Amino acid sequence: MIILNYKEYTKKLLENGFAKFPNVRDMLIIAKSMVEKHAKNVEIYDFLIDFCKKWDKHINIAKISNKIQFALKDISKPLPILCENIKFYKSEIDFIKSIKDYDLQKVLFIIMSIAKTKNINYVYLNGTSAIRLKDIFELANVNISKAKQELALHELYACGAITPTYGLRYSINCLSRDTDNVVIFEFAPTTQMVLQYELYCGKAIYCQKCGTLVHKNNNKMKYCKECATEIKLKKDKERITASRK
Repeated sequence: MIILNYKEYTKKLLENGFAKFPNVRDMLIIAKSMVEKHAKNVEIYDFLIDFCKKWDKHINIAKISNKIQFALKDISKPLPILCENIKFYKSEIDFIKSIKDYDLQKVLFIIMSIAKTKNINYVYLNGTSAIRLKDIFELANVNISKAKQELALHELYACGAITPTYGLRYSINCLSRDTDNVVIFEFAPTTQMVLQYELYCGKAIYCQKCGTLVHKNNNKMKYCKECATEIKLKKDKERITASRK
């Protein structure tokens, strides 16, 4: 899974458990979040043992203990640096908008955002990388088959956006190198960051009640699903009360 924001990722880990199975990277991220709260190694170890048991009743304690020890061994090493905010410049947005297919625009936006998060000008999309092809399309909210995903990358290559190199490393050719370029928008990286592009394109809105950024299903939409349901229930209740008077 792609990590764009350590706090967001840690919160999801604690709420939902490990995506597939306990791994040293995720344990290390949880451990570091506990260090920030001044937890000692023995406390972290006990917490991780209990946490793993919670998500797998038949877990092998010996194997998990070894993984936790590896995580604790690296606890003093810094995590890869991720930028707090992503900036998109006018020339970059102009290039993205020049692509006719809207889904391809969103895919390129996500690829560029991931690179910007790590302050690099490429992404790896291979079996040994933390980034999988399906992750890109999930973040872009584009639901297509693997064959069409691969075709989409070819189309991005054909239009000069990316260039594949050795080991399925994709260099991104449309990133701005002009520090005087105009910033169009700036945002913190999250798993919902494609909505930032949709907002720019008029396909997303801020909920008028809670302020959450959501995809816009129609031009009359004003609220997110949760707030719309809450408002509807309130109006129905008021209508029923009024009819009884």
